[in-house]
Amino acid sequence: MAYPLPLQAARVIANNDHPYLNALMRSLQPVECPGLGTHAVDQYLRLYYDPVVATKWSPQELANVLYHETWHVINNHAARAEALGIASHGRYTDLALAEIWRIAVEPPANEPLRQENLMLPGRPIFWQDIKGQPASRLFGATEYIDSLPANERFRAAGSNILPLIPCQLLG
Repeated sequence: MAYPLPLQAARVIANNDHPYLNALMRSLQPVECPGLGTHAVDQYLRLYYDPVVATKWSPQELANVLYHETWHVINNHAARAEALGIASHGRYTDLALAEIWRIAVEPPANEPLRQENLMLPGRPIFWQDIKGQPASRLFGATEYIDSLPANERFRAAGSNILPLIPCQLLG
């Protein structure tokens, strides 16, 4: 599938801003996902995008979102979820921990943007949002999940979190 025009513009900006990630960004395959409300990436380098959202965000915001999504790939979040038993073959197996997982993997994907003073649309989740600690005390998503008391692992996730099931599984 060809990149829709808003994503094409964003990819050009992102590749200019982060040329060292050019090959990875060019490998992302767009998958239209109406109603997703955001963008997401999976372990197969599919970039899920909501066409309405893609037209609402500025080209620079979209470029920053693409950069953010590459950090999910770089941090190998999909494989780590499988190693923890939260997912198997691209599908969540433990829905309670999946909510926590999706919160926990946002800070490592957002921190590089914060360090470069790049803005994301909405309200991005940073380390201090989930742990109450300054970003200088970084730790991984696995450690975050392990550090939660059992009763907190199952509390409801915030409103800035992606749906559990990618759009291709909804139909």
